[in-house]
Amino acid sequence: MTEQVRRDFVKYSFFKVDPAWRLIPEKERQDSKAQFAEVLNEFSDRVSMSSYSMVGTRGDADFLLWKVSEELEAINELMAR
Repeated sequence: MTEQVRRDFVKYSFFKVDPAWRLIPEKERQDSKAQFAEVLNEFSDRVSMSSYSMVGTRGDADFLLWKVSEELEAINELMAR
C-alpha cells in the first residue's frame, strides 16, 4: 500500500494600494475594505491566509497576503476575485 502524502500549495501575493484610493471619501474606503475582507472570508474554509504589512520594508508593496491550501484551484479562484 502506498501512503498518501499531504501537499500544500503556497502563494505569496504583494499588493500596493493606489495612492488615489486614499483620496476617496472615508465611507467608500470602508466599503472597499469590507468587500475585500468579505472575499477573503468566503475562502477561509479552503485557504489559510495571513497578512503582513510591508510598510517600511519594501517600496513596491504595502502588504503581503500569504495563502496556503491543499487545493490549487481554491487559491486560483480567490485570486480571480
